[in-house]
Amino acid sequence: MLAIYSLKHISQIQLIYKFLSINKDLNPGVETEEADYFDWENIPWNELAFPSVRWALNHFKEAEGKEFFIPKSNPD
Repeated sequence: MLAIYSLKHISQIQLIYKFLSINKDLNPGVETEEADYFDWENIPWNELAFPSVRWALNHFKEAEGKEFFIPKSNPD
């Protein structure tokens, strides 16, 4: 588990997991307009739909290369 985010304004708890994709096929649900893989330096930061996506990406980068890490929560 990478992070647990509490989004009180929309009554959501988001559980974010770090995983390794076995293949490069993306199969997003109907609620997703667009999905793609990006190298870190090519992430379109200004186009990310939600703050929690930005948080998760930054928390992923912090955990990079670590076998063990403490799950993160909402940034201050």
